[in-house]
Amino acid sequence: MRRSGPPQLYIAANVSAAEATLKNEPFDWLFIRTTFWNDFQRLDIPLSTLLCRVVFLSGRSEYFTAHLPSVLDAHLRPPYEPAELAKIWKRLSAPTFLHQPLDIFFLSINRRLVPVRYCDFRQVRKHEGKLLIETRHFEYTITGAFTTFQAGLPLTLSWLRRGWWVNDGYEP
Repeated sequence: MRRSGPPQLYIAANVSAAEATLKNEPFDWLFIRTTFWNDFQRLDIPLSTLLCRVVFLSGRSEYFTAHLPSVLDAHLRPPYEPAELAKIWKRLSAPTFLHQPLDIFFLSINRRLVPVRYCDFRQVRKHEGKLLIETRHFEYTITGAFTTFQAGLPLTLSWLRRGWWVNDGYEP
């Protein structure tokens, strides 16, 4: 309503293709795939300056995402129905709506995406060929290499001892 002209829409295949636009242009709404969120955060756009409304999107092959609307402000699963979008639009545009913090990353646990807040992430350590991720409330076990896990995080981890890293920003 504040715009002098019609809204503009920008679509990109991935975060790196949209990097210049995301860093240099203001935007009101961000529709982003949950699988691209960690990449988006590595763009060095301070989350405190992100004043837009964020709507997370799941893809057709992401089946275990039904729980995300209860932990995220807005989440759409395919098919993206106009009625569902209208509900999200109305809820997020309400002046009394309190936004959830966006300082999260997603872990894939048994094909289910689990959002974890940075301030809740405590440490990660190798154990029997897997990674144990300890948070304030839960401990998760994932497969994969530590370097891959760390590359997906916009956090700095400090080496504690062999196979063990801690989050510098964790406060008990």
